Amino acid sequence: MLHHRSYSQPRWARVLDDYCLSPLESEERGQDLLRQWLSPEQVEQYDKYQHFEVVGCDTGTRYRILRGKIMNIVELTADGRVTRRWCFAPEGTLATGDVMLAQKIALETFELNALAIANHDGRQGSVFPSRSFLDIDEPVWLVLGFACFSTLVWSFFYIVF
Repeated sequence: MLHHRSYSQPRWARVLDDYCLSPLESEERGQDLLRQWLSPEQVEQYDKYQHFEVVGCDTGTRYRILRGKIMNIVELTADGRVTRRWCFAPEGTLATGDVMLAQKIALETFELNALAIANHDGRQGSVFPSRSFLDIDEPVWLVLGFACFSTLVWSFFYIVF
């Protein structure tokens, strides 16, 4: 007679099973996380127009991040006219809010590196400075690390509590 051992699933595996979210739940959580990172002015813009504006850290250029994942970054002139559309996003299948948050953080902390790897709809002008994405300096890595760590901690507490 054969005896089959039954093993109980470890706690971390049960937590991961509980963590598998539906696409709708992922979108909702992505939007919640995005809103936590927006300033009050940006939240007001987002609620009213489904976009918000950020200022690039390297050039001071104003960008409008539209709700979406593809070609959803618009470069603005001083008087608010659109000059170029940009597209860059993290790899993987992510919720819209997560992509928009990554774009916000990238433009506000390492603008030129992000734009150097981005797609755009216009000809790159001679005044646009070109830098390699690999030229990220230490403070940028620290900001990115902190953002990722904060997101992980927030997600952990959301799951556990």
